[in-house]
Amino acid sequence: MRRRGVFAFITAAAATTAVALLPAGTAHSATVDANCGFQNGHCIYWGQSYSGSFANISGDVPDYPVSGSTSLTYKSSGTGQGERIGNNNGSHRNYEVFCRIRIWYNPNYSGPNLVLAQYGEPGWQLAGSQLGTLLNNIRSSDTEICYAD
Repeated sequence: MRRRGVFAFITAAAATTAVALLPAGTAHSATVDANCGFQNGHCIYWGQSYSGSFANISGDVPDYPVSGSTSLTYKSSGTGQGERIGNNNGSHRNYEVFCRIRIWYNPNYSGPNLVLAQYGEPGWQLAGSQLGTLLNNIRSSDTEICYAD
C-alpha cells in the first residue's frame, strides 16, 4: 500500500514538472492589430528605423505567409499598410515585460533566428542591420522564455 502512494506522488510531481517546462507560447494562437505599446506583444515595423506601418503580434506565428490571403499584414497607417509581414520586416520591438520573443528565418520555427529580450532589457528592440539575415526575411515567431514577476 505504501509503495502505491509514493508512486502516485512521484507521478504527480513528474507531471507537474513536465507541464512547467513546456515552452510559454505553444497553446496560443496569434492575433494581429495596430496596438503596439508597453505590455502589448511583439511589434513588427515595415521600416528599418521603427518607421512606416506596424503590426502588433500576440501569440506564436508558425508561418508569416508571403503570398495568398492572410490577416498577417501591417495594420497601422503609414508606408507598408496592408502589406504582408512575411519576408517584409524592417524592425522589431518586444513590448512583453516578462517574455522573450524569438524570430525565425523559416516557417515552423526553423533556420537562423534572433531573440528579442523582454521589454526594457538590452536587445528588446532590433532594427535594420541589427537583424542580419532576418532583415526582410522573417517567416515565423514565438514566445521563448517567460519570467514570473
